[in-house]
Amino acid sequence: ATISLLERLRREVPSLVLRTTFICGFPGESDDDHDELVRQARRLGFERGGAFSYSAEDGTPAASMAGQVEEETKQARKDELVALFQEASAAWAEARVG
Repeated sequence: ATISLLERLRREVPSLVLRTTFICGFPGESDDDHDELVRQARRLGFERGGAFSYSAEDGTPAASMAGQVEEETKQARKDELVALFQEASAAWAEARVG
């Protein structure tokens, strides 16, 4: 439903600028989950975006969930998304010069 809404907004509001933020490495996130997130973020073409690594907080349900993701993996996933968003943002800004 969210993807179809974003696609409809893109069609109906050509000047629309979308920004998003993602958490990388939430417990249980698989490599396939992350790859799909990157594919969808690329396809939807967010003009601005951010990403941060999940951080376990004592006393929260997620802190004790199975499938905790290694710090190195979380950082790599975050870096991949940040790079994607930086490229997209630069391309969007460059298209408006002149």
